[in-house]
Amino acid sequence: MENSNASSNAHKKFTHSKRKRVEDDDDDVIFVSELPAKRQFFRPWLDKPAATSSQPQKPAPSTSTATATATTTYHANMVRSQRPRLRSPKAQQRRDRNTLACLLSRRARVAKEVAMEQQYQQFIQQHNVTAEQQIRLNLYYVRALQHAMAATQTPLTSNCTRQPRPEQQKKPLTKRSD
Repeated sequence: MENSNASSNAHKKFTHSKRKRVEDDDDDVIFVSELPAKRQFFRPWLDKPAATSSQPQKPAPSTSTATATATTTYHANMVRSQRPRLRSPKAQQRRDRNTLACLLSRRARVAKEVAMEQQYQQFIQQHNVTAEQQIRLNLYYVRALQHAMAATQTPLTSNCTRQPRPEQQKKPLTKRSD
């Protein structure tokens, strides 16, 4: 099952540079590596592993930097060096499972976000169509109302001031003569 799981989930951690662990050699493994040539960017595709493996290993000078090189592994894409960690096969298997679970959950979250974005775009599109229909109907109603008002010969004015009818006008005040 572990084999099928690793093949179905292609991840750079498991396919690109994962070295095979031999259970017999885990106890007495000593990592000795030289610092790589200084490059501006980390570009593993530009590395030439055949050229570096064919060159004979130079003996390391006996200085304090040589002991630091022997005990630490330098990663070109990191700012600081890290000591290699020796993990049990069970711990490594747990880390691999956690990495796969994280990858799958990230893919699920991204898929959910994409689906939500598509749903939002559809909602916006439907809302715009509905708003356009409302605007058209409103304009149609206003024009029909204007035609009806023009047919009845009563112009519609914006500032209607109410003037009293002549019957309702107050009579002028006059003095009484007694």
